[in-house]
Amino acid sequence: MADDFENEKLLGSLLEQGITTFVCLQREYDPRAPEAKWRSGVAIRPYYEDAVALAGAFYPGRRLQFLHFGIEDCSVVEDDAVTDFAVALARRIKTTNEVVYLHCWGGHGRAGTVVCLLLHFLYDQDAASAMMRCQFVHDLRRVPIVVGSPQTQTQRDQVSRVIARSIVSRKVAAAAAAERAAHDLAVEEQRGGAAPRASQQKHTAGATPPGPARRASNAPHSGPTPAATPRAPADAARPPRACRCRGS
Repeated sequence: MADDFENEKLLGSLLEQGITTFVCLQREYDPRAPEAKWRSGVAIRPYYEDAVALAGAFYPGRRLQFLHFGIEDCSVVEDDAVTDFAVALARRIKTTNEVVYLHCWGGHGRAGTVVCLLLHFLYDQDAASAMMRCQFVHDLRRVPIVVGSPQTQTQRDQVSRVIARSIVSRKVAAAAAAERAAHDLAVEEQRGGAAPRASQQKHTAGATPPGPARRASNAPHSGPTPAATPRAPADAARPPRACRCRGS
């Protein structure tokens, strides 16, 4: 945008909404584009430094952020790349207080693609629900434009692929987690059952054997009965009296 007044007005309206993070999806955006090029319309006008200056003047203390993830107009990047970017952006939205302004050029295709992925990673929406929601909000703009969002079939196909793969990955991860939990529970149950048995065996090993030993001590003797020792007569046990005789 070559007009300085319009540029400041547009950025000011965004800052009024509390925007703290600008996410640019334009591959053609060059933050170092010479002024001569963007003044002539050959290049897109870099806006971030202007936004920082306005925030410093009207919103002291607000710290702005700028992310650039370039996608060619009406096209897509590799599935893994856009997945990683959407996951990181969703995590950023969840864990910070940043207010994000996501844009491409017209706000239809590239922005719609990333928005659909955010709807999945933030709210678990499937591809059909995400694209329906994105289109609904897209059509609420003050000056409606009859165009899809995402805009091209290539973009819609990417949304479907990425979200389908994410859903499968989540199911596989959930099944693996359930299997690990069941295994850990079985191990704990085995440990809990083995401990009492081991304690009982230890106690039994140190105790006096029951029944058989006592029965053996009470059983009749099978050998010859020893002869009884005869008792001495009571008189025999007394010593004889001494005889005292008097002389005559």
